[in-house]
Amino acid sequence: HMGDLMERIAHQIAERVSEDINLRSVFRLPAAEAIHKIRIAKNVLDCWYNAYLHIRECIELGGRDPRWEFDRKKLFERTLYMSSICTDLLHIVEVVNEFQKFLGPELKAVTGDIQGIDAVMQKVSASVETMEKFPFSIFDKSYALQWSAIVSNFNIDKEDIEHLTKA
Repeated sequence: HMGDLMERIAHQIAERVSEDINLRSVFRLPAAEAIHKIRIAKNVLDCWYNAYLHIRECIELGGRDPRWEFDRKKLFERTLYMSSICTDLLHIVEVVNEFQKFLGPELKAVTGDIQGIDAVMQKVSASVETMEKFPFSIFDKSYALQWSAIVSNFNIDKEDIEHLTKA
């Protein structure tokens, strides 16, 4: 049955992305590599949805089947949620990368404030460690509230760190 096949495809895509995007290791990769990996995962998730819509439109316009439709919740609820998590991760990795570049040796040499810059970098590291310790799968929608709180806290930390760097 076609619906079962589509559900298996959705499940395999979700499982593969879950295996490839590991919160405990993504921040240990060089930023460019982590960003690339997350973008690929997001692209796969988004392409799955867009391909379904495109094929459905082609079939319906071709007149072969007036209503080529399957249970979208079963097919896309998980993958669309995972895509939104990848968007969060991209933002976080990019922000952390920018802080690491900005708060590097050049700034220490120019300002001479090695201790102050190291203290700010500790705040950046602490916010990453909080995410790395998230005890659940970030892609499990039943923990969406907890993940949302972590992202909100990260954004608050980001604002605090930006304020410290301007002081």
